[in-house]
Amino acid sequence: MAYYGKHHILVKGELQIFTIKGAKNQRWYCIVKIGKEPRIRKALGTTRRNDAERYAYDLYNGLRALHAEGMPIVATGWDKLTEKYKSERNYGNTTHHRLKMLTLFFTKVKDIKEIDAAMINRWVKWRKDYWLSPAGRKYIKQNGIVGGRHLTANIGATTLKLEATALKGILKFAFERGIIPFIPDIAPLTKRRSFKGDKTHRRSAFTNAQHARILKYLNDEYRKLNKQAAVKGSGYFHAKAKGLEYMLFPRQRNRRMYAWCMLLATSGIRPQEAKQLLFKDIQPYTDFTNDALLTEINISAAVAKTGEPRLIYVVDSGTTYRETRRSLLWDTMEEWRAMARYNDDDDYIFSNTNEMGAKYETANMGLYFSRMIKGFGKAGTKAENYKAFVKEDSKEFYSSYSYRHRFITESLKKGVSPYFISTHCGTSLTQIRKAYSKVIGIDLKDEFFEKNEEAKERREALMNRSVVELSRIV
Repeated sequence: MAYYGKHHILVKGELQIFTIKGAKNQRWYCIVKIGKEPRIRKALGTTRRNDAERYAYDLYNGLRALHAEGMPIVATGWDKLTEKYKSERNYGNTTHHRLKMLTLFFTKVKDIKEIDAAMINRWVKWRKDYWLSPAGRKYIKQNGIVGGRHLTANIGATTLKLEATALKGILKFAFERGIIPFIPDIAPLTKRRSFKGDKTHRRSAFTNAQHARILKYLNDEYRKLNKQAAVKGSGYFHAKAKGLEYMLFPRQRNRRMYAWCMLLATSGIRPQEAKQLLFKDIQPYTDFTNDALLTEINISAAVAKTGEPRLIYVVDSGTTYRETRRSLLWDTMEEWRAMARYNDDDDYIFSNTNEMGAKYETANMGLYFSRMIKGFGKAGTKAENYKAFVKEDSKEFYSSYSYRHRFITESLKKGVSPYFISTHCGTSLTQIRKAYSKVIGIDLKDEFFEKNEEAKERREALMNRSVVELSRIV
């Protein structure tokens, strides 16, 4: 062909190398065609034929290996990936904004495989300083921006973590479609908190007393809100004039949080699973064998972290100790649904409650919960008169996930089989053993002491009885 200078076919119909006729540097190029995939043209960076053949074969064999594994051989850039992500995933304005901020940095990536832990670390440094950098100032001047705190300060750790979560979501999307072979470490999501002493931290399980403290606080606040709603002041009449129910929004938020705590405490499911549940996913279930009304939770494959659906049944204290044998969780869910802003079968249980909130957008319950418990014992908060959960120098920290730890820990203490716990919670026996071996070890220690004490008492009783029987013989 007139375009080619030198031209050699290495694999018929699949691999060829060539130079460009009339080019000053007679460098070699190659064209690879595998199956029905698009042709790939690549510069080999050499003027020597032997090297060109070797480089071409290396590229060819690598691409054939990817093709055999079902992975795409054509590079997918960041922009193309985000377009595909937007077309297949339904997400709200918040996620859209986070992806927009990620694109400012990653748009230069022409092959997603280039995104590794080192690049992500560079993004972290870039993102922290962006608004105060010349590029950030230029962006604000051209596009404008909502808010103003970041105009004089770097972004906070929470914002960075939320954007890192969005990054993980899109990389997971690429991984599931075979575009990348693995998801690299994302620093804001893997960095552990540091403390004095051994520099470790641990997420603790809520105790029964701590759970009761949370529910008491929510119920106390709810009673205050109801009293305030009954006061016919200016706020009451303003709301009435607009056709609104006075103090409805804060009351909804309170009962939504109460339902969140009750669901996590009694079911042991992951917070990210609970967050995506629809009202139709939670139903009453009559257990005729035990003459009790349970709560049935259907966790679909799309909701489950493992991608495997499961159906679980919640047996809480209401079905065990109350005369009605009726689930407290089900009563709570019915109470919340009756006052929720969006309460159709296909609506999220934990959706937005304000007028500005989108119907099909979940509320950030994990963040709201953490903010709430951090206020316990802290001056200037609504919960300042309630006992704090941790001391300032404590290695322990709590979050919504602490309810899952509480559920598993309490179940193990009650003697429930780890197999049933792993099935119910959607995790593996290996993970149960790995994460809770210390708890089980401590329980076994106490169990040994208890059993040894019982054996000692039995021996003493036997000796006393033997002495009495011998005295009768004599």
